[in-house]
Amino acid sequence: MELPRQQVLPRRLRDHEPGAAAHLFETTGTAHLMGSCPTGFSPDDSVVDADGRAWSCDNLWICDGSIMPTGGGVNLSLTIMANAARIADRIRALATRSEVARAA
Repeated sequence: MELPRQQVLPRRLRDHEPGAAAHLFETTGTAHLMGSCPTGFSPDDSVVDADGRAWSCDNLWICDGSIMPTGGGVNLSLTIMANAARIADRIRALATRSEVARAA
């Protein structure tokens, strides 16, 4: 008798069977949550500025897909990574000039 899949996977993980974790999440695609922290020119219409810095919280930068305005017809993984790298460079530049507030 074959065990149901939901019973087989925990057994594989428990026994450290190679490759068992590959079956933990099975999906035919991926998703990026976008638009929940929009970028803008003022706190009245956005959560972050063009550098991904939150208007309402010092030293909080957001650099994931949530700052993207909307999803397009293509996967935005590379765009999200490029934007995160751009924001990281901006944080480094601000820190070099001591323009980043230090935590108390």
